Amino acid sequence: MKTLLVITIAALILGLSLIVGSNVRNQVKRMNTLDTMGQILVALDKTMPTAYGREINAVEATRNMFPSILITNHEILDAWRRPIQISVKKIEQGFAISIVSSGPDGVFGTKDDIVRNEVILFKSKTDGNQ
Repeated sequence: MKTLLVITIAALILGLSLIVGSNVRNQVKRMNTLDTMGQILVALDKTMPTAYGREINAVEATRNMFPSILITNHEILDAWRRPIQISVKKIEQGFAISIVSSGPDGVFGTKDDIVRNEVILFKSKTDGNQ
């Protein structure tokens, strides 16, 4: 009877460890993905506001500033090694940027997606922060 109890407790501990470990790994990947999104925004912020009609390639701009970023098939990858969607829309005062990772489940449009929406304002040609 004691042996069965010990085996049951050990199995419960192992099961909980696996669940907790998976959650911790996903949180670390979530933080890494948010860091990647931040790098994309930094690269776009440095290149887009002074583009004045030139098309900007978000992947190349990010690769140039952050050479260690994960890229495959001309797409930036999240921490789960899945493509990140980058949407750039020109608005009156600059650009509306939307960056989306499909998150742990790998499916876009679900509650675990990681989303960053930002606006990058135009800088004047004489702005010293180019």
